[in-house]
Amino acid sequence: MNLCRILDTLAEVESHTPATDRRGLISYCAPKLALTALPLFSFVKPGRAQTTEDAGELLRMVLTHTRLESSFLELALKQANLFPVSQPQDRTCIQVISGNKKAQLSFVEQMMQSAGVDASTVPHQFDFTGGKGKAPGPFVQVMEDYLSFLSLAQMLSDFGVRALKGAIISIKGKGELVQGLLQLQATEARHAARLRQLRSEHGLAHIKPWITQAAGGIQNEIALNAYAGEDNILQGGFDLVQLTGLSSDLISEAFDEPLGTAGVWAILGNFVQV
Repeated sequence: MNLCRILDTLAEVESHTPATDRRGLISYCAPKLALTALPLFSFVKPGRAQTTEDAGELLRMVLTHTRLESSFLELALKQANLFPVSQPQDRTCIQVISGNKKAQLSFVEQMMQSAGVDASTVPHQFDFTGGKGKAPGPFVQVMEDYLSFLSLAQMLSDFGVRALKGAIISIKGKGELVQGLLQLQATEARHAARLRQLRSEHGLAHIKPWITQAAGGIQNEIALNAYAGEDNILQGGFDLVQLTGLSSDLISEAFDEPLGTAGVWAILGNFVQV
């Protein structure tokens, strides 16, 4: 990582110029454009690539998360009384994101097929309350209460950005796979930012399109684990608060922190039917 470039970028944050993928996407793209634009991954076909068992496990993880999100949004859109009647644009927004998720799902499946990765063991059944299919979890009202729905939708997208970044870092020397994951991450970040804006529009004014510190605005153990580590101020071994004089809030907002495979599976496990 080029330190001078980091410093230049962080200086841009102070002058309200985009500093990183999520802040940049929101600053450069109006929310409506971010949703109506074609998913970035739609322009590139998954390439055939050699993969290791580790890469295969990472792709199975990505597919599990993508299926979870896609299934969650699809079920929510089938609920008769979940979305506010007075704000039909909210439902339209979720419909667009859901359509993107279906395209993502197909794309990941093609990636796995091209890489020769077996997808037969990837879960299909999910417990959206976060109770592992055994008992109601902390998101028990997710299909009855709109704000609960938005909370989980936001968490899954924020968490997805971190999971994809971790996978990108872990898959080395496999250009086609990395390119595909980067495209997925960019689209996931746009979704996450828009979902966070929806929560802000519904009374949670402190929720920004990007994450500040490790605060997701969701107080349960699953969510706290999903955001843990987002308050990191060290990049490339440098303490950027000391180097720049910027606040830890700004530094934390400028970077999406990767989440390792074990951490991703630990969170996904709460939503997989067992």
